[in-house]
Amino acid sequence: MAATDPALSRHALLNRGLQPARPFAGAGRPLFSVALFAFASGTVAWGAETPDDLCGELRRVDGLPVLRLWGTSQQRGYAHGYLLADRIHDLFGRFLADRRTSGGPEHYQRVSLPLAETTLRVRPIYEREMRAIADGLRDRLGPQAAVVPALGRPIEYRDLLALNALSDYLRPMCSSFAAWGPMTADGSTLTGRNLDWPRHEWMIGQEIVIAQRPSETPRRAGFVAVTWPGFIGCLTGMNERGVTIAIHDVPGPPADRLIGVTPRGLVFREALESAVGSDSADEIAAVFRRRRVLVGSNAFVSWPFDRAASNGAAAVLEYDGRRTEGDGVTIRRPGADENAVGTADQPPSSACLACTNHYRRRGVPAACGRYETLHDALHGRSMAGAKPFDAAAAWALLGEVAAPRYGSTKTADQNGSAVQLRPGPTETSDRARRSAAPADAPGVGADPGGTQTAAPRARRLTLLTYHSVVFEPNQRRLRLAVARPDAPAADRPPTTIDLRAWLSPHGRHTVREDARTGSSAAAGPENGPPK
Repeated sequence: MAATDPALSRHALLNRGLQPARPFAGAGRPLFSVALFAFASGTVAWGAETPDDLCGELRRVDGLPVLRLWGTSQQRGYAHGYLLADRIHDLFGRFLADRRTSGGPEHYQRVSLPLAETTLRVRPIYEREMRAIADGLRDRLGPQAAVVPALGRPIEYRDLLALNALSDYLRPMCSSFAAWGPMTADGSTLTGRNLDWPRHEWMIGQEIVIAQRPSETPRRAGFVAVTWPGFIGCLTGMNERGVTIAIHDVPGPPADRLIGVTPRGLVFREALESAVGSDSADEIAAVFRRRRVLVGSNAFVSWPFDRAASNGAAAVLEYDGRRTEGDGVTIRRPGADENAVGTADQPPSSACLACTNHYRRRGVPAACGRYETLHDALHGRSMAGAKPFDAAAAWALLGEVAAPRYGSTKTADQNGSAVQLRPGPTETSDRARRSAAPADAPGVGADPGGTQTAAPRARRLTLLTYHSVVFEPNQRRLRLAVARPDAPAADRPPTTIDLRAWLSPHGRHTVREDARTGSSAAAGPENGPPK
């Protein structure tokens, strides 16, 4: 192609670590407004010709799309936008068409985007990555096809920021646990995670795996995240050191301030990239203390078990915008913290930990049926003579707390915020009964335990477990399933992803994943022949 080709010129500059002119670049900051479900079905032109020096490749493992990226933030962002251009474009268009979540194109442009300019703070390295995604998307589609009809313009940086604020407004109701040492078959760490969200048909089955290997200095850890196209934050992920992180929403008290906050997904990603030492919980807490957030979270963190270490293999970081308490972070570790549910016959173990959607240190522990199910299963396995955990047992336990079987509905106010779990077929805990307040209950507030009443003008939303993951941190391996319209993720057979292969530094055509064995061999692009 001639050097005067705009796409080639921009692409060549990005792959040399330079930033070309951005005629569509917005000056705003990320969106904190409506819930942005910019996720729809849509088909990437799989196998279309791509530049030889593009810093990314797209493959499938058992039908699951895996996007592999390497290089600088701009190079990785450009490849992300270029390879997923059609899918990102389609998802965003469907989001705008859904007035229940976007408010419609006029509201989105008139209210949401101006609000974005005054609320969020994003690290420059992530801003460069998102701007490059927009560049790659436009170059792949061309100037006319890149235009979003409802907006009359292409997708911009501000729109991608809106996507990355998703989890702060449509807040995940999730479950996680970990076991290690004497509680697992081989002594290594096993971590289970369900991500639950309201059911939207265009989101179901659209998740992808993104493997990122940054090249910037100082060195940051490469990682794999389970996510959606265009989303660069991390809600579920594991890094090259075997550290895992998973987000869980907590209906806690409001933040100390609403300006200068960062979307949680981007904070969680920064934490995962920074966790490279011997105590991952402390490293992640240090990142959290540097970043203000709008809403409460439990960050479930696990890492490879080391018999010589004394810090176990998991922790829960209770994290919110109350900087006056622990600078926003309280760490919950295994053992004594579990006494609130343990009994004389079934004492708490120091080799397991569970987490759902309530604080146990920053607030008075609330009853939660999913938490109790996880706790009882874990501590039952800690009793003398009990069969130790293996990956199959971990997968089965995720199925016991998956939605819609468990806790099938929740309420949300008209903007999608302040969500609460409603009792499902088997959700009978005190917490579930408390959260089932009528739609005209008093407004959202926080009691000393961090619980909330239902929001005014609430609507019922059906929950679904979108993805289920069993991490094996010692082996740098994960087993993943995503939901289908007729089944939550935990009811589907998992696909195995080997991080060592996908995060290798050797460039293209070095990995072919065999989902049945976890082995790797040379392979070409997603639908191309092995090379």
